Amino acid sequence: MSERDRELAYIAGFFDGEGGITIWRSPPGNRSTRGYYFTLRAYIGNTVYDVLAYIQSFFNSGSICEQRYKNGGRRKKQYRWTVAAREAADVLKQLQPFLRIKNQHVNLALDFQRRKHNTAPRRPLTDEEFEFEEECYKKMKELNRKGVSG
Repeated sequence: MSERDRELAYIAGFFDGEGGITIWRSPPGNRSTRGYYFTLRAYIGNTVYDVLAYIQSFFNSGSICEQRYKNGGRRKKQYRWTVAAREAADVLKQLQPFLRIKNQHVNLALDFQRRKHNTAPRRPLTDEEFEFEEECYKKMKELNRKGVSG
């Protein structure tokens, strides 16, 4: 196994345990004739900033932000590394061979992004394209539902 594959395997294990994939739906009224649009996002959350900075550097993509807790409390700071759209798909393709848990999520995410990538930017979606993206959003939401194993 190459050094790069060892690193990808490590990050994939981290992603399986601490990460997630969503198809984000914009708030109503944003840039769409239908009121919202969809974007692929992948993320890893952790209290150790340095490991997320390493992952960001490894892929040379994404951003890290501090997570805010709704009820405050005495918790350690939590950070989240996030990649979106094509960058997310690229990261997921690299991690996929090493994942054990999130394979269904990745397959759905890559299918979503592949179809999205084939549409012209800023062009309004056809009814068929919009229905496909909305269906992917609903399927991912179901895969991510607490208590459901993927």
